[in-house]
Amino acid sequence: MDSSTISYISFALMISTFCGTIWFIVISILHSQQAKKQQTFKSIATSYNLQLLLIGISTTGMYLVNVCCTCVPENPWIIQILEDMFVAIFESCYLMLSWGRGSSVIKFKSPKIAFVIEQAMQVFPFLCFLPVIASILGLVARLHFEEIEGSFITVEIIFSIIAGTIAVLMDAVYLIFFILFLQSLRFDSHRNHIDIDFVTITRYGICVHIAILLAFLFMALIYANPNSNVELLKLFRQTFASLVFFILFALKIALRNNAIAKEKEAELQMNEAKEALRTQNESKVVNVETAPSAKTTFTLTTKSKSPSAASIPNCKRWRSSNIDIFSDDLDQMRSNL
Repeated sequence: MDSSTISYISFALMISTFCGTIWFIVISILHSQQAKKQQTFKSIATSYNLQLLLIGISTTGMYLVNVCCTCVPENPWIIQILEDMFVAIFESCYLMLSWGRGSSVIKFKSPKIAFVIEQAMQVFPFLCFLPVIASILGLVARLHFEEIEGSFITVEIIFSIIAGTIAVLMDAVYLIFFILFLQSLRFDSHRNHIDIDFVTITRYGICVHIAILLAFLFMALIYANPNSNVELLKLFRQTFASLVFFILFALKIALRNNAIAKEKEAELQMNEAKEALRTQNESKVVNVETAPSAKTTFTLTTKSKSPSAASIPNCKRWRSSNIDIFSDDLDQMRSNL
């Protein structure tokens, strides 16, 4: 495949990813309007939305660099800085978003490993920007210290491999725990009571992690075989990066649909419970009025409050499961959508 064809394909994918990013912004605003009476910037600019928005923008930027890589052939460091910057934004946001999405599942399966990952996440996102620093130093060396420019090329490659390895290892950990969680549901007698959001996050998470592993596989091929068609390998890498964005976007919509379905289910169960309680009270009144009485005639007035979900035995409780202890993590993620 020649360079012009790759550029055309990159441009088409860039437009589709950019349109997906715009649509994501629109959907986020609509969800905020539906969920809250008063819409504020804070209700829209949640951590999940901002991280996913940056993933969409960085993926679009990677396509843009691929299209414009021939614009400044006299100084490839400029293109390298832009590419490393967009890749670093993608990797760091993806790491933070993955932890925010999957922390509850990992805490459920292994609290000790979750603690280690939580501490590591204080540092890992910053390590993703090491290649950017190396590229900037390489540009400075090209302009003023040409004799050491080659050293910064090697440093940039090493830093890129380190950042990619961190993302791949973290991704593999999430993938393993998500698969273990789904397998545990097959043998859990209480699986019908497990919050449906956990299952949704796990299923979409597996798809995301497979896509990101494939993206870094093509990245590894670029460094393993520099004589290969680098532009084509970068196109494959960016295609899977776009797939990651769209899967995470679909996860946001799926969780929103889950919330709507649970609200409707809870409302239906509450109405059924109220109707059952009303019928029960009417039956008591009829029994009292028809009971034999010696001299005193009286009427029975029953006062009752609206039943709550906790007071109704047959009312389904969405979080009556053995993972209630991690519901705070799930609630925090819901509030960030």
